[in-house]
Amino acid sequence: MGNLGIEINRGIADLFGKNANRTVQNLFQRTGSYLDSTDRMSTACQVRYMQTLWDINEVAARRLRQQLRANAKRIILIGKPDVNDLLRVTWEAANQRHIQYADETKYGLFLDKQAGWEKQLTAELAELATFAVPD
Repeated sequence: MGNLGIEINRGIADLFGKNANRTVQNLFQRTGSYLDSTDRMSTACQVRYMQTLWDINEVAARRLRQQLRANAKRIILIGKPDVNDLLRVTWEAANQRHIQYADETKYGLFLDKQAGWEKQLTAELAELATFAVPD
């Protein structure tokens, strides 16, 4: 499977510029990631499962970008809310959603539940499109 993460890789002052959404990155770390390719069906399920985990993280990253941009002046002027606290809360929420998703879909094997998650995440990503990292 894969290693996912969210990081803040620029200064808070960058939230005021053209590249504000690049401040928070949704990461996939290839080292330590793998697919069991011995069974084609299993491989497709694994890819779909990892894509859904990625989408859960992307929703969390976009919500963090939204929070940071909304609070940028306060963060710069008075240091509140703390950026590290926002990142930690975001990461914990994403991890809880990963667990909920895995439990509800049995790691993507319950296709009807999987379709429901994909639909929900697609709607959330569309709602937060303003906070996507441009291509």
